[in-house]
Order: sequence, then structure tokens, then C-alpha cells
Amino acid sequence: MDEAPNLKVISNFAVGVDNIDVASATKRKIPVGNTPGVLTDATADMAFALLMAAARRVVEGEHYVQAGHWKTWDPRLLLGADFVGSTLGIIGFGRIGKRSRNGRQDLIYV
Repeated sequence: MDEAPNLKVISNFAVGVDNIDVASATKRKIPVGNTPGVLTDATADMAFALLMAAARRVVEGEHYVQAGHWKTWDPRLLLGADFVGSTLGIIGFGRIGKRSRNGRQDLIYV
């Protein structure tokens, strides 16, 4: 803030303001904003993508192919885990575990 004497506002394109000296901004009467919820759906999507990638051995398969080991199809090769009939639990049913839509709290993934 010392390097920007004409600073009028600080806005963080993220959920919190942990990386901003809010006390100094307040003392200088500079409003501080953030974008709560901006990453909620993206974080939930990424968690689900990582879960699927791990279960289906996606990264392992990519390394296998890049190393030149894949020669032909095999029904058991890098088969991974099935999710059919499985129950998926959400630990920590907070903002990312659920989202607000039309004023209701809904599960993102069931």
C-alpha cells in the first residue's frame, strides 16, 4: 500500500483476505473486498475429477502409454475401480460439500 499512494480499493479474486493486511487498509480507509463462493463449484468439480482419475488410474495409464509399454488392448489392463452401486460420503459438509441454488442447499454430487 505504501507503493501505491493513489490506491482506492483492494479486491481479492479469491474466497478470503488472508493475503491482505486488512488492518492497514482499514487504517487508510481503503475498502477491501473478495469473491466468496467463486471457487465453490470448481473445487467440488476438481475433487470429483481427482476421485475419478484415481479410481480409474488415469495418470498411471498416461504414464504407461508415454513410456511405450502399451502394445495392445487387454480387458484387465489398468481396469481401476467401479463406482456403480457405491455410496460416496462427503466429509465436511460445508460450502464445498453443498451449494446454494435458488435459496436451497443442494448436494453437488449424489
